[in-house]
Amino acid sequence: DHRDLHSFPTRRSSDLRFAAYSRMWRKMDQFNLQLDYYGALNLHKALLEAKFHQNSDNELISVSPVIADIYIQVRDFLIQNDKPKSNHRASCWKEWFELKNRSDYKQHAIILLTKYKRWDQSSLDEKKKITKNCLAPFFFDETELNAIVTEIDQHRKQI
Repeated sequence: DHRDLHSFPTRRSSDLRFAAYSRMWRKMDQFNLQLDYYGALNLHKALLEAKFHQNSDNELISVSPVIADIYIQVRDFLIQNDKPKSNHRASCWKEWFELKNRSDYKQHAIILLTKYKRWDQSSLDEKKKITKNCLAPFFFDETELNAIVTEIDQHRKQI
């Protein structure tokens, strides 16, 4: 009976996307990326440009969980291997990656997410995940995250 074929559970497209990302991530684990401090610094600059470019050809780069995870690893490496100048006592990188100290990138992220086509169809939890990915590699707390999501929602209503 043909109805038996339809009784099997099917995968949603989001399940398939997740499975594809999982396979890709396992393949990436095979790469042994060896970077020194200056290699990580250059990768940081490239990722910063790719994620926060205002006229990006691909809006998904800014919100990609894979890019966010890679960038967080680069951030952590830079902080652990910080080479502060002799006139600075504290870690320069840790301070640099505090979102409260980077209002320029915060505003870039808000502008990018205001243009993000899938924002209005997303739940609050999804909006938070999207925003976290977009703001990676910066440090911020839940209060800052909620304020940014609210600000983006307000901007979207004005469009």
